[in-house]
Amino acid sequence: MTDLDPSVKREKNPYFSILEELGGKQYEINWELVVRLQRGAITIVLSIVLPDQDQPVAEVA
Repeated sequence: MTDLDPSVKREKNPYFSILEELGGKQYEINWELVVRLQRGAITIVLSIVLPDQDQPVAEVA
């Protein structure tokens, strides 16, 4: 997907933070929900990033 493709509608959503407490430790989980509409198909991508990771630990499309 490129920004030059006029058929692609893309919204940049901010990361939402969820503060979870697991085993007495707090973890801030950043997640981003991106909805893409291309050629009549809708793709929903959910990315979960833990604070000590650079890459998403889970990505569901």
